[in-house]
Amino acid sequence: MALFKGKKTQKVHLGVVLGQDFGAVVALDKPMSEKPRVLLAESFVSDGGVSSELRSRVQKGVLKDAPAIAVGAPGQYTLMQVEPPDVPPDELTDAVRWQVRDLVDFPVETALLDLFHVPEIPQQRKLAYAAVAPPSAFHSLLELTEDLQLACETIDITELALTHLLTRHPDQAVGVGGLFLTRHGGVLVVVRQGALYFSRGLSIGTDRLQMDAQTGDALSLLVLELQRSLDYFEGSVLRSQIASLQIFPTEVELPGFPEQLGSQMTTRVAGLNIYDLFEMEQPLEPADLYRCLIPLGGALREVER
Repeated sequence: MALFKGKKTQKVHLGVVLGQDFGAVVALDKPMSEKPRVLLAESFVSDGGVSSELRSRVQKGVLKDAPAIAVGAPGQYTLMQVEPPDVPPDELTDAVRWQVRDLVDFPVETALLDLFHVPEIPQQRKLAYAAVAPPSAFHSLLELTEDLQLACETIDITELALTHLLTRHPDQAVGVGGLFLTRHGGVLVVVRQGALYFSRGLSIGTDRLQMDAQTGDALSLLVLELQRSLDYFEGSVLRSQIASLQIFPTEVELPGFPEQLGSQMTTRVAGLNIYDLFEMEQPLEPADLYRCLIPLGGALREVER
């Protein structure tokens, strides 16, 4: 099994995530098609384990032995922007380990590390993102794939799963932002022409937004974080404005949130309709849709077989 790697097309892909509070498993038919069909989308409470029904479903029919993409949840790894040093390719990983050694709180010598290069922009310095995790970071996630007898081909990360989803949006041709909110924080990504150009963690999540709904203090702080991040990216990296900022579905309802956010930002803001990207027999409950987002994005990834 390859870490963070993958390529090629299969008819059915599975995606799986296991976070601190919940897990989810999805299956996509023809994931590289214009609008893949969702064959399975089920979430569960992390400490409750998977149901016998789910275990049975993934071990039968077209799902049996289908390639699975496991996705690391936020908090299981650290993602940081780096400037790749000018060294031979076979020395690059060790060189980046040396760069980030003081930025993580675990021994970097034994850490899992992979690089995602930002496409080169004329007259700009080369940039990349390093995903770094302790050796045991994905232990529970891989135990889940073994418990379900999934053919796990690769491990992805949340930011790349979000990238796969945004690549399906028409604004990605010139640049599209994506806002993914958890209970206690969030992630901002910018995707252009199918590639991740920018990512930044955010300190405001849905809990704060709900708690401060009357005062709007948390919303103002979130706007400040987002606007500063986009101003930096648009002014120093892309040197042009993104087409829109798409808000991924949240676990809890935030009435009027896209409109409130959009009224305070210079970028056009809209809620991302996941049902425009996939064929589903019936809509999911909001909490289930949120929990299945990351494995849906993971299952869109090409894998080698």
